[in-house]
Amino acid sequence: MSSRTLAAAREPGSPVALLLPGAGYTVAAPLLAWAAALLGARGWHVEAVTWSFDARSGEGDHVPLIEEEVVAAREAARAAGASGPCVVVAKSLGTLALPWALREGLPGAWLTPLSADPAVRAALRGAATEHLVVAGDADPSWQPDGLETRAEVVTVPGADHGLTLGDDWRGSLAAQAGVFEHLDRWAGQRGR
Repeated sequence: MSSRTLAAAREPGSPVALLLPGAGYTVAAPLLAWAAALLGARGWHVEAVTWSFDARSGEGDHVPLIEEEVVAAREAARAAGASGPCVVVAKSLGTLALPWALREGLPGAWLTPLSADPAVRAALRGAATEHLVVAGDADPSWQPDGLETRAEVVTVPGADHGLTLGDDWRGSLAAQAGVFEHLDRWAGQRGR
């Protein structure tokens, strides 16, 4: 297991965020790096996972490994003294942890979820209002047709799987700033 603390809790009871990257989208990439900065500024403990398996190979079932890594990251945060409520912030491949989060009763912010995956799709159907889902309507991984959920769903018009708008960097920046406003509001409802 590989995780590292991106922001230490200001107080032992501060909320804990487990950041789960995509296959090729690390926690240093914009969506997760700014999410970590936002949560850290709120005083949260932010524990970021680095996959210890080849997430890009596409071979085998990654779900058991993802669940092992997220459990280990939660334990690392607890070992560091962070005892507050825990949430998951996941991008793409990391959203395969959604069924686990529901079983554990953990709210999550699910960025560009792999909604074609049957387990993720079923979990999205069971997700309640404490979950935030953010996807671009030009993302082939986002398939909302026929998907009913009580989670808050934010669709970014024209955005792809990276929540960018092609070559329009200004538009992409503005769109992602809007995503962080949603994430900030969601985090405010979960704690500090």
